[in-house]
Amino acid sequence: LEYSESPAYYPELWDAAFTARFSLKASYELDSDIVLTSLHPLVEGGVVDPSRWLPPHPSKRNAIVFLASNCEPKNAREELVRRLQRALPATRLPLHSVGRCLHNFDAPSLAPKTGAWAGAGEGDDGSLASKLELLRSYQFCLVLENSNAADYVTEKLFHAFAAGCLPIYYGSS
Repeated sequence: LEYSESPAYYPELWDAAFTARFSLKASYELDSDIVLTSLHPLVEGGVVDPSRWLPPHPSKRNAIVFLASNCEPKNAREELVRRLQRALPATRLPLHSVGRCLHNFDAPSLAPKTGAWAGAGEGDDGSLASKLELLRSYQFCLVLENSNAADYVTEKLFHAFAAGCLPIYYGSS
């Protein structure tokens, strides 16, 4: 049994009778027989080779960036972003939502994600490079998982570090 999404999207993964039919489990969960974290080279969008990490941007925006394309997450992510947008002083620390979800700011340099990012860059269609460049231009970035489950940490957190953007994280403890 192999999976990389949380059971919030596939409830049968919470069903012991279903999972008992399999001999091995390969997932992000630390009790798996094979642990596939976003650092594993086979996980889409995971590892960004340190040679591709970006140096600090000379003039970072004093703003928070949020980038999401799954607009129907299985947690309260969207509501958290809305509440933060209302609470922040928009003139001093705006929240730029540049993806499909809650879009309020255009990021022309952001290439749409198509196909696998292939982590280390092989087969990268340019979307990972443009995502890192976008994050690099911000002081802070919201890194909000689309569901919360034990051990579930996606590539989003690692991409923030690779871009030198300070992540504000919501997800697995």
